[in-house]
Amino acid sequence: MVEEINRVVVDSVSELLFVPTLRAVENLRKEGLVEVCLLYWRRYARPLLKR
Repeated sequence: MVEEINRVVVDSVSELLFVPTLRAVENLRKEGLVEVCLLYWRRYARPLLKR
């Protein structure tokens, strides 16, 4: 429960939210945060982490 409260607080002050699935996009839409949401797939993000 504490983790969920932390996520909601951080999401509300973040300028961009990166989410891995369409289901996550839908969840953020329900919270009214879809304007700052960017969908990404893990295989594309992984090479960026190796730099």
